Amino acid sequence: MSKRDQIMRIIEEQGPADATRIAELLGSTRSSTRKLLIRMTEDGLLETFPNAPFAYTIAYEQTSPTADDASGGEINPTVCTG
Repeated sequence: MSKRDQIMRIIEEQGPADATRIAELLGSTRSSTRKLLIRMTEDGLLETFPNAPFAYTIAYEQTSPTADDASGGEINPTVCTG
């Protein structure tokens, strides 16, 4: 499984997280993980919250419309801290 797939899985399972937390879960350095997160954001796979720019979540286009309907369209900006 690629690092990108692992990151997507972490965020799907645990919710929004910052580079430090994701790096811990991957067993990687924060700087290399942050660079990958930035590239994934540029590619449209991830996005950040306006008030918490270092918390990454799956981009809106990547989420299921059914899941959005079930949550009433609300997004929980809680950062996963472990």
